[in-house]
Amino acid sequence: MRIVSRTCSWLAGMAWVVIAVSCGGGGGTGNSNPVAPSITQQPRNLTVNSGTSATFTVEASGNPTPTFTWERSNDSGSTWTTISGAISPTYTFTTASTDSHAQFRATAANSINMATSDAATLTVLAQVYAIGYYSLNTNDVPGYWLNGTWVGLPQLPGSSFFGQVTSLVVTGTDVYAAGSRYNNSGVEVPGYWLNGTWVGLQMPTGSSYGLATSLIATGGNVYASGFNENGSGLYVPGYWLNGTWNGLFTSNSNLGQVNALVVSGSDVYAGGGYWNSSSGVYVPGYWLNGNWVGLPLPSGSTGGQVNSIVLAGGKVYATGSNSPAPGSGGFPGYWLNGSWVALSIPAGANSGQVNSLAAAGANVYAAGAAGTIPGYWKNGTWIVLPLASGSNAGNVAALFVSGTDVYAGGWIDNASGSGLLPGYWLNETWVGLTTPSTPKDGWVTTLLVR
Repeated sequence: MRIVSRTCSWLAGMAWVVIAVSCGGGGGTGNSNPVAPSITQQPRNLTVNSGTSATFTVEASGNPTPTFTWERSNDSGSTWTTISGAISPTYTFTTASTDSHAQFRATAANSINMATSDAATLTVLAQVYAIGYYSLNTNDVPGYWLNGTWVGLPQLPGSSFFGQVTSLVVTGTDVYAAGSRYNNSGVEVPGYWLNGTWVGLQMPTGSSYGLATSLIATGGNVYASGFNENGSGLYVPGYWLNGTWNGLFTSNSNLGQVNALVVSGSDVYAGGGYWNSSSGVYVPGYWLNGNWVGLPLPSGSTGGQVNSIVLAGGKVYATGSNSPAPGSGGFPGYWLNGSWVALSIPAGANSGQVNSLAAAGANVYAAGAAGTIPGYWKNGTWIVLPLASGSNAGNVAALFVSGTDVYAGGWIDNASGSGLLPGYWLNETWVGLTTPSTPKDGWVTTLLVR
């Protein structure tokens, strides 16, 4: 910068006043004293609930004014990936449970140099939805537990009858809970609660009751699988699309039930089984876009059903039950791309069952029970889940894998000998769930971790 001394004078009253003025001049740019960036405030570690916002902030000095980029690491800082569009001193995003333990840092840069902040670690407390119901005076009370707190769902006003929840989906701020509730005549009607408000589903002409077993909300559409009674006490399989019933049939039968639903693009997978009236058993399989895909039974089994379907890595996994021949135990396993994968029965048990499956990376978890002992198979190896003190039996109905955490929902028998206790295992530790009143029985049938 060049300093120029100028002398200015003017007449002030009767005297001459002479003032020396130093002024800038000579074409200064404003950046003639460059300074490299320096981090003046580091981003801080954060702990937030899943589904809420996480905001990281950094401050830096420098001349010219620094610009910013943010990076993320999912491997404790070994590698870093630039976050697209994150170019301000503040970075905000909506979290999920899978974001827990991720690290974030910012780089401030100008034409002189750059400076990188310390890494800040994000801890996300998962939202655990344990879906199920409990028994009160022989009636099932519908609802779910959110982080251990019971959220009851309304029954019909003035009705002494209740209902059940079989499936739950959270989309943005909307919570869908599918199942059924009983009307004032004691008849079970299918539907779902949307943010606590009941939405009934169409029953075909002649049907007197039904159940929604699974729900998917995607692309502005709501799919709900299940079955309706045909007027003669038998079930008709199908699903509802935006409230309209679509029956599913096979060349052998128009009876059966759908227990699981998966929507992938334009493909609709509806898992369950059709009723073979000649043999009196269900035949396992699934409908793909309305076309029946039968699944082979393990040797010694006479029938079965599909209870869940998982699509992962271009593979179709189907789990469920099978009906062993009289005098034989159950056969644990699952179907992979239509072929049966048998799982070994651990020592001390004479049977096993798989109720739920999760595929996470290279790992396949198949959960259920060996005899009366709850547990799961991880890549074919049995892992027993501990029982609470005084309990001697249990079962896993639902499995959810989130990062390195394994959630297994189900129930154990009550140490007092009366009823079942609902809860879930988190990394092999039992988390019991309580209800507003003392129930006779309680169940967790589905898990959702966000």
